Amino acid sequence: MSEFFTLVLTAVFLVLVFLASVLFTWLIFCHARKRGWLAIPNERSSHTVPTPTGGGLAIAVVFLASVVALGIIGVVEASVGLALAGGGSMVALISWIDGRRALNARVRILVHALAAIWVLWVLGGPQSLNIGFTTLSLGVAGSVLGFVWIVGLSNLYNFMDGIDGLLGSETVAIGAVAGILLMLAGRPELAVVTWILAAGAAGFLVWNWHPAKIFMGDVGSVLIGFSFATLAFVSERADAVPVFVWSTLLLVVLVDAGLSTLRRALKGEKWFEAHRTFGYHQALKFGLTHSQVTLRVIGLNLIVAAGAFVSFYWPRFLLPAFGVSFVLLSWLWWLIQKRVRFPLV
Repeated sequence: MSEFFTLVLTAVFLVLVFLASVLFTWLIFCHARKRGWLAIPNERSSHTVPTPTGGGLAIAVVFLASVVALGIIGVVEASVGLALAGGGSMVALISWIDGRRALNARVRILVHALAAIWVLWVLGGPQSLNIGFTTLSLGVAGSVLGFVWIVGLSNLYNFMDGIDGLLGSETVAIGAVAGILLMLAGRPELAVVTWILAAGAAGFLVWNWHPAKIFMGDVGSVLIGFSFATLAFVSERADAVPVFVWSTLLLVVLVDAGLSTLRRALKGEKWFEAHRTFGYHQALKFGLTHSQVTLRVIGLNLIVAAGAFVSFYWPRFLLPAFGVSFVLLSWLWWLIQKRVRFPLV
């Protein structure tokens, strides 16, 4: 009865998070229209009409407030809550300010770096890395890898916020599956935190599905990337779900944003500026709608989720599952960049 009551209470709490996100997103939408906080279409945009932006603030407020509340009542370890709430507040605040004043990219990256350092200081650097058939001892290198992981995923996740419904759907899919794996690993408190992030994104998605009434903005996308990176880090340290399993779940983001950014950097282009050369942008050029592209991305998430489950239950397949998923998605990315349509049929 106690476990059943806990499950019911968790479900009710997640529904409340969802509803709070729906309501708060609507309030931000109304305020953004009134204040003129609009994303104006340009040559790099995928939308054609001025659209309110900053809706990700709803996800940020609901998620961070929930984490603080769970930390206060002892559901989440104090150090984990402090790491997520402190670092998350940093990246969300600087992203919100940037959305209003267009800060220099160096300032944003500096704050992202400080948020990563905060997490490593509060939790301590990772000492080992589970690669399935063995566990590698990292030592000082663990802190370096942890720093790159948190800063890198925070920005790569942001790069995927380019069409209606895409990033919200990614967050719901990744968060839902990661939460299930954490529950199976015996870490229900981390599962609940992950599901809260997914529920917040689902509430925002009500207003962001094509045609979007409001955009997420960096305040939401960077926070989500930071939060997933930190949760993966915490999960690895807790010997629950290895970072490589998380990486498999996140491969759609890592491959599209990562390879597209690397390609621009190698060509000497300003990779940190907005552009329309990501795989999901190229897919629109085949005549697909935003919703059709997003639904296909969700399908890819389900495929890599299967690989994540395989590597979770049979650790010896951890690296092979990641490698096969990476090669498959990289191949699809290359075909789309070369304007080969059949992967999207």
